[in-house]
Amino acid sequence: MASWQADGWCQQPVMARGAEFGDGLFETLRINAQGEIPLWSLHRQRLAEGLVKLNLPIDSLSIIDRAINQLLSTQLMTVVAPQHTYGWQVKLLVERAANVTSQMPVRGYAYHTDQAVVLSVVIRPAPGFLPVEQGMTVGVSPVVLSQQPLLAGIKHLNRLEQVLARQQFAEDWQECLMLNPQGDVIEGCMSNLYILENQQLITPLLDQAGVEGVARRWLFEQAESLGLSITQGVIDLARVRQADGVLYSNTLNGFSWVERLEKEHFSLSSCEKTQRVCATIQTAFIQTLCGTLCKTS
Repeated sequence: MASWQADGWCQQPVMARGAEFGDGLFETLRINAQGEIPLWSLHRQRLAEGLVKLNLPIDSLSIIDRAINQLLSTQLMTVVAPQHTYGWQVKLLVERAANVTSQMPVRGYAYHTDQAVVLSVVIRPAPGFLPVEQGMTVGVSPVVLSQQPLLAGIKHLNRLEQVLARQQFAEDWQECLMLNPQGDVIEGCMSNLYILENQQLITPLLDQAGVEGVARRWLFEQAESLGLSITQGVIDLARVRQADGVLYSNTLNGFSWVERLEKEHFSLSSCEKTQRVCATIQTAFIQTLCGTLCKTS
């Protein structure tokens, strides 16, 4: 892990409130083999929303911009994680500095507005993309997502619901459906979710819970050029089971599709239709991130 201090990256950690209170945000960036972050504008957009919601210092975004620019222009990544076919996976942590860093320290949950933002990165080789030929098996998580509109959409550091959900996966699950207290489907454990109905993609509303993923944002921008229609709506479990197909997305894996929901297989025609839609999206997504240099693994 490297931390940003005095306009430069170093290996010395900085005291911050992330571990104490989950007071911060994170982004998982995919940096391609050319040292570019093609989806940076979308990551930056979500960060800006999170900074406002958590009342982090007003200059935080400009600090993040400087830190990312320097990260891309130095040899830090190749030192920590040598060159890899698919580039690098960088987890960017954005936390509020610990209370002791304030000129007028306070105790507990309280903080002063002069407590600066603390940035850290964890760098690893990026994984390959999921092959679109293979559908996933998913299940319904017993972990119910809490509703908090003040935090909905952003990628804050408190991921305990996802930690609990991941431990409940059956052996053959690759993902799950996570529901809210009303029984509506919100997202997967690690991904955003879409259902296919009558040639249209519908993705859950995320105004009360869930993370508005960067791949999801990208798809809303690109859908028309891909010949697709996408909208948001309320999706209960029965609607998922009756859909023509189910897809998932996240920044690292891209887009994938579901062959089986628990013990129920989607029909062969549904799977073929969903796979074709997924292949169209995944091909464009990989080209956006890597050009022609990356292929599905």
